[in-house]
Amino acid sequence: MKKYFKSIYLFLVGIIAISSGCSDEKEVLFVEPVERINELYITGAAVGWASKAMQKDAETPNVFTYEVSLTHNDENKLFKFTREQGDWDKIRYLLPTAVDYNGYTKITTAGGEYEMSMVSQMAGNLRDHFWGIGPGADGMYRLTVNAGTLKLKVERLGD
Repeated sequence: MKKYFKSIYLFLVGIIAISSGCSDEKEVLFVEPVERINELYITGAAVGWASKAMQKDAETPNVFTYEVSLTHNDENKLFKFTREQGDWDKIRYLLPTAVDYNGYTKITTAGGEYEMSMVSQMAGNLRDHFWGIGPGADGMYRLTVNAGTLKLKVERLGD
């Protein structure tokens, strides 16, 4: 019986403490967690339709790089990125937010920065979009992905 009264007492003290700490005058702050991404993969025609691990930046979280030779082709679905490896319908993709033609976004020979979206079959927003290049833009490129801000930076390194 003594344990029963002690439990009720502790419960009431807890309720009083919680309710006295809340008032209309206090501001509630919501802090969004920062997700640390440890792996990112590139996939598409440029890497033989396999998933290749990208190089993680040692100093900047969520930043990955990959150097790749890109060659224009008619389909031009050269690359996109995946958060995981596995079955296509069980992983998340980072791909162009907007496409220019036939399911791909054309990167320029000068490079630039491109917006990305995270999509998946699980979320129900999967799109089969890729990055490609224009005719005559073949060459070696450095791709830098910031998976935290969903930005792709493209630099042309040479022919």
